[in-house]
Amino acid sequence: IAAKLHSLDLLCLLFTKNLRTIKWKTVSKLGEYNRMDIIQENYRTSTLSTSKSQKTFIVFSHETIWDKKNYKPVEVAFHINKNNEFFHSSSPLFVLFPTILDTHLKFIINGPFRTKPSRESIAYDDLFNQHIIQVVCLLFEKILKTLKSENLINETFLNILPLPNDNVNDYFEPIKNTINKNFKFNSYIPTANNSFSDIYNARLIFPKLLSNFFT
Repeated sequence: IAAKLHSLDLLCLLFTKNLRTIKWKTVSKLGEYNRMDIIQENYRTSTLSTSKSQKTFIVFSHETIWDKKNYKPVEVAFHINKNNEFFHSSSPLFVLFPTILDTHLKFIINGPFRTKPSRESIAYDDLFNQHIIQVVCLLFEKILKTLKSENLINETFLNILPLPNDNVNDYFEPIKNTINKNFKFNSYIPTANNSFSDIYNARLIFPKLLSNFFT
């Protein structure tokens, strides 16, 4: 138990529903983790902190309905700072808490996936899990519209989009394809005159890999 407590990090509180503070103490160490939320219309801004560090995420969610039953929502979280700059985040798949499965995306996905008995990974062939991936795709359409309306699509956001050499896990390829499609056929690219364009008319000069991704 002590080893597990020592291994906790800030992200342990990112997707909990009611838990906002964790305090623990062992013979050799003690720790405290806190989360403070600001609820916006379409997302929440969550600041995770300890006595030594702090990280802020914006978290979007979408209801999960399967066979006419409601399940815990799907969530996507982006690491961001007070200047609205986005940062690459570690990318384990979360089922409330992190699994050992790395999505190789640069943001975090959490959902009510059905896990294997160890709870460290998920069953790829489970139809419910495949449905959750489709819910994430739907959520990304909402995410992009919201980020655009709040003028948060900037170069740092573009830099956390999945690129060809990111080795995105095949299971999460539909999410990558959804992002790609939306940028190709909608006006989500920031331009020099503070408006937005589709990829074909964009004025922003992209890093080479990003440009290749959208062509």
